[in-house]
Amino acid sequence: MSRVWLPALLCMAVLVGCGKTHHPVREEAMEPAASPAESPAASDAPTLPPGHPPMAGMSTETSPAAPALPPGHPPMTAMPTDTPPAAAPAELKLPVPESWVAVQPASSMVQAEFALPKAEGDENDGRLTITMAGGTVDANVKRWRGQFEDLEEKPLETLDLSGLKTTLVDFSGTFNESRGMMGPVTKRPGYRMLAAILEVPGGGMLFVKAYGPKNTMAAHAEEFRKFVESLAAPK
Repeated sequence: MSRVWLPALLCMAVLVGCGKTHHPVREEAMEPAASPAESPAASDAPTLPPGHPPMAGMSTETSPAAPALPPGHPPMTAMPTDTPPAAAPAELKLPVPESWVAVQPASSMVQAEFALPKAEGDENDGRLTITMAGGTVDANVKRWRGQFEDLEEKPLETLDLSGLKTTLVDFSGTFNESRGMMGPVTKRPGYRMLAAILEVPGGGMLFVKAYGPKNTMAAHAEEFRKFVESLAAPK
């Protein structure tokens, strides 16, 4: 049984309910290569004496000719290499409950983000994010504890989901919400956090973190657990 985790997260699509609508997850664009106009001009390079070999870090007006190959020798670009080309990553689909609303992630570090519709009487929706990160389980749980005042904590739950070690967190209290390391902090009394840390084979961890008013989170608690369990199901 195999699971493609790290490559698949960069091309992850979200399958909403049983329909066919896919919400692609953002990819960070690669930095474009410099155009020829942006490269240093050849005329700016110092001139070397005739026959002098090129010096490291310097460019010359003419490039040395490629060495001649024996008759019948295949072109160098066609020669086989020891490293096979990388296979295209498989697509990972997430069976998201129909009530969850995909939104633009508030941070470039977040792979996917959803709004959990608020329960009757609550002022705000819940927020769920999916993130890949490093560190240790203990360090991340400790960081989440530090985001609460008047903390009410249920014991951590550890699951083995198809061989994938998963830690579940359930915190309640006054949540100090911050949308970014340097962003302003908003105190949210009566909030609850449900979070899961899935330890990915080969290194790294997948975080599923949801928080919001207690009634709202209670309404989505079962959906949250089923969603986490679906991430570890054989694909």
